[in-house]
Amino acid sequence: MITGRNIAIAVAAIILVIVASRVPYAVGQSQQAVLLEFGHLRRIETTPGLHFKWPFVERARRFSTRVLTLNASPQNYTTKDGDNVSVDYFVKWRIKDVKRFFHNTGGSLGQVRNALSQEADSTLRKQVSQHTLTQLVAQDDGDTDKAVLKALQSKVSGMGVAVLGTHVRRINLPDSVSKSIYARMKSAQEQRAKHLRAQGAEQAQTIRAKAQHQRSDILAQAYRKAEEIRGEGDAQAAKIYAGAYGKDPEFYRFYRSLQIYRHGWKDKHDRLVLEPGSPLLQYFNAPSVKH
Repeated sequence: MITGRNIAIAVAAIILVIVASRVPYAVGQSQQAVLLEFGHLRRIETTPGLHFKWPFVERARRFSTRVLTLNASPQNYTTKDGDNVSVDYFVKWRIKDVKRFFHNTGGSLGQVRNALSQEADSTLRKQVSQHTLTQLVAQDDGDTDKAVLKALQSKVSGMGVAVLGTHVRRINLPDSVSKSIYARMKSAQEQRAKHLRAQGAEQAQTIRAKAQHQRSDILAQAYRKAEEIRGEGDAQAAKIYAGAYGKDPEFYRFYRSLQIYRHGWKDKHDRLVLEPGSPLLQYFNAPSVKH
């Protein structure tokens, strides 16, 4: 039988369950929570795990501290030389200071995205207008990305948000100008290649001339050194011959004649015409009693 007491107990139990369900709340590993008391910020909870709050009085709002990506829609810009281009880019960012983020944005991620999109669009428009289409397509030094990143960091520095990086993914060329742009780029690269080849040829000529000059110097020094050595050798040989001649002139004449006999006719067709009384023939005759 249902009585008033049973109904009261059931109602109390339901209320207790509802209240108990509103007391605990969890904070994830990559989250921070903001505790609001009647809409006003009371405290920040940064420790992961299970926490408790006053039911119906406090309300917990959790925000991710992971890196978020803003994939902006491609925007059309005009280059310095009047060409229209479509630029596709993205921005990496995260909530760095939850308290400051909540105070300045009311916890609105959309407000941060709008601020990032507007500032990136303004900076890209300025950067594109300062470069020709050829420069935009050919450059790979990241100057545009650096300029956008610096502008975004300055824009959202007071929002408790950190901009980690930005990158232009693609620059789309209109079909009507693609061929002419590629032709201009090809011509510019060919001119640059021609200039580099000319510089290389000039440097090669300089190197060859320098090497030829060094070769001439080395050969001249080697020839001079060889002549000095040959002169010294001849002098020593002459000295030795003179010494040998001084000791035994007759034997020296005999030895020198033998050398002429041995080396004077290197080929069977060689001929030597001498007078019968030539001293060179004396050793072909009968030897004297002395020898």
